[in-house]
Amino acid sequence: MVAGERELVIIVGAANIVDVKARWILDSRGKPTIYCEVSDGKNVGIGRAPSGASTGKKEALELRDKGKDFHGFGVSNAVDNINTIVKDAIVGMVVDDITSIDKAMEEIDGSENFSKIGGNASVAVSMACASCAAKSNGEEVYEFIERRFSQNAEMPKAMFNIINGGKHAGNRLSVQEFLIVPQYKRVEDNIKAASEVYWELKEIIKKRYGKEATNVGDEGGFAPPLVESGEALTLIEEAVGESGHSGKVRKSIDAAADSFYNNGIYNIDGKEVEGGELVDYYVALAKEYSLLSIEDPFVGDSLENFIELKKKDVSKIIGDDITVTNGKLVEMNKEGINGIIVKPNQVGTVSKAVEAVETARKVGATFTIGSHRSGETEDTFIADFSVGMGLPYVKFGAPARGERTAKYNRLLDIEWKWKQ
Repeated sequence: MVAGERELVIIVGAANIVDVKARWILDSRGKPTIYCEVSDGKNVGIGRAPSGASTGKKEALELRDKGKDFHGFGVSNAVDNINTIVKDAIVGMVVDDITSIDKAMEEIDGSENFSKIGGNASVAVSMACASCAAKSNGEEVYEFIERRFSQNAEMPKAMFNIINGGKHAGNRLSVQEFLIVPQYKRVEDNIKAASEVYWELKEIIKKRYGKEATNVGDEGGFAPPLVESGEALTLIEEAVGESGHSGKVRKSIDAAADSFYNNGIYNIDGKEVEGGELVDYYVALAKEYSLLSIEDPFVGDSLENFIELKKKDVSKIIGDDITVTNGKLVEMNKEGINGIIVKPNQVGTVSKAVEAVETARKVGATFTIGSHRSGETEDTFIADFSVGMGLPYVKFGAPARGERTAKYNRLLDIEWKWKQ
């Protein structure tokens, strides 16, 4: 064997990859993203890469063409990488061995963040392989994930982003997401409650601010003309009460603090504060509105502020930009978090996302949340992944817009099948 060549391992009786192909499709923001198909000759698995707006500095690189097409957001180079070097590297591999497939892509890329082939390319291929492997074994995708990685599938509680701010909306709210977390036992009942609260909130906003204020942000949440976080949380409390779900719905926020930070100062609710002052702000907000969790309360390099807020024990502190679904970063920042956001595209492959979940469990950051991105497709892989890995929570946006409801409806589908 020539030095540097990959040794081809074929397991008798197992399905091997015979073809890999990709092209571009549009995501929910009208930008191109990657569609990939992986075939074992009998079954075809599909992967569609999501795309974030609020992204961590250490995420896998989303490879864009930066040319004239699509205002620079084209993905033809990433697509070409799949159709050439990635295909050459993984055709012939056992489709069930997702870890080896993902490692093969890491090897041909050779960087820390998939800067050569593109994290959007690698994650689309990885998801497509998992989907193909599930079909090859006569399984649902969540069953494949459970068998290969967790042996502990569970139905998660869903978190719904019903008021948008920050980079996801055109209003003046600094905080990016205001979420409700229904506390019923069944997914079906939680999604029903979320839908009823969502529609009640729409009516409240319409009466108070006018019909135009019911426009929605990237993730389907409303974007009313608010400035302060307390205003948004108060509106949500009203909607919960009017819809008949008082006492059954918790609230959470995703601050996405990177988006309102500049040179050591956070600009929130129209005020400029430093990290220590922001700790006090969150403590007061969490106590007043009984917040279940606070995601990304500070910029990613402010671990000391994360630790200080976590010690206050007023809410679960969740890492996203500070951890970016990377096991090493989860380990490094474990003292400041109670849990992590899990987004496979942040780290480039399914198996690396699994590694992040396993590390989080090992260090006690067990409040894990399987998450969509603001730029989404109708792909439902993240729902299956979250169930298969036994994640306690998921968030897929509002209970509206097809790319969001596809994932919630997939949870309904899985729960319905479990009841049969």
